[in-house]
Amino acid sequence: MKKYITLGVLSVLTPTVVLAAVNTSSGLGRIVVLVKDFISLLVPVVIAAAVLFFLYGLAKYLWSVADEKKSEGKEIMIWGIVGLFVMVSVWGLVNLLSQTLGLDSSINIENPINKVQNI
Repeated sequence: MKKYITLGVLSVLTPTVVLAAVNTSSGLGRIVVLVKDFISLLVPVVIAAAVLFFLYGLAKYLWSVADEKKSEGKEIMIWGIVGLFVMVSVWGLVNLLSQTLGLDSSINIENPINKVQNI
């Protein structure tokens, strides 16, 4: 469970590393841009997974008869909320710091279907 939270936090923090201006025509610059694009697509997926994890715990809690299963569902819901809280908090702190320091924090999340059609 802890590895999923760590993965969620890292996926939110990683785009801040790749925001530097680089030569995107070839070499390492192209790799950095590809990684940034991949992470930009991955962040909404990770947040959606955390919401689904919470909803799974809710369903398990509601449809369980035994107290043991109810407590397991409650624990899943708590970890889902903690994961969402951490992801949204880190996102808010990154935005607060970027606005305070006057950095350009605009990240465009593109529809993955548009990228497939352009290839």
